[in-house]
Amino acid sequence: MRAPTRTTLAAAAHDWLAAAKAGIARTRSGDPYKPSALRSYEEALRTKVLPELGRLRLSAVDRVAIQDLVDRLVARGLAPSTVRNAVLPLRAIFRRAVTRSEVVQNPTLALSLPAVRGRRERVARPEARALIDAVPEGDRAIWATALYAGLRRGELQALRFEDVDLEGGVIRVERSWDPKGARSSRRAEPGAGGCRSSPPFDGSSSPTGCAAAGEGRGRPSGRQRSPSRRAPPPGGPVPRGARPHSSRSACTSAAIPTLPS
Repeated sequence: MRAPTRTTLAAAAHDWLAAAKAGIARTRSGDPYKPSALRSYEEALRTKVLPELGRLRLSAVDRVAIQDLVDRLVARGLAPSTVRNAVLPLRAIFRRAVTRSEVVQNPTLALSLPAVRGRRERVARPEARALIDAVPEGDRAIWATALYAGLRRGELQALRFEDVDLEGGVIRVERSWDPKGARSSRRAEPGAGGCRSSPPFDGSSSPTGCAAAGEGRGRPSGRQRSPSRRAPPPGGPVPRGARPHSSRSACTSAAIPTLPS
């Protein structure tokens, strides 16, 4: 038996976000949270969770209260993925609270959540060639890499010569630039006609997609020179406070598409 905590859910959420940004609160696998994930969690808490449950004590938030919140979000017509994403920060908060013995049970377990059917795919369509032809010749390689290889903006900024294997037809995505700095883990599936890919890394209007690595930053022959880790990214200077972070995924293809000469 433990006395109920006086900490509210809003205060616990604030403390958890601060700990996660400092690298203290981590994922279940022990990795630090990616900046993009923390921004998504913070937005979900601010707009969907805390207005409904923020004033409740952490020990008073039970499974029924969270299930009622889920049901209200579904009734508002929100997409199943949006509803599930609203629950993710709650799961992280209560997982840490249970570990720290601030609450006895995790009320986010065994919830009835809407099923997410289908998957969003971004495919480089035939119009991609016309778009690439419309940009200056010196920029075509980087845009082709984005469109055909599914690389996000931060991954393009951190791409180095040795990451491109022209003979093996492989582009290895091992690091990414992000103003917040964190690990990145993702996998792209390139092909001659297009690829599945995630949205742009930082929500900007930069394209996403897969790679004509033959005209990328790696050179097909001759001496290759690796850019400095502090070198400015393609298309502009490195954002203030940005730094490269490692990614454990790889972008592979049986044949890397090339641009017409």
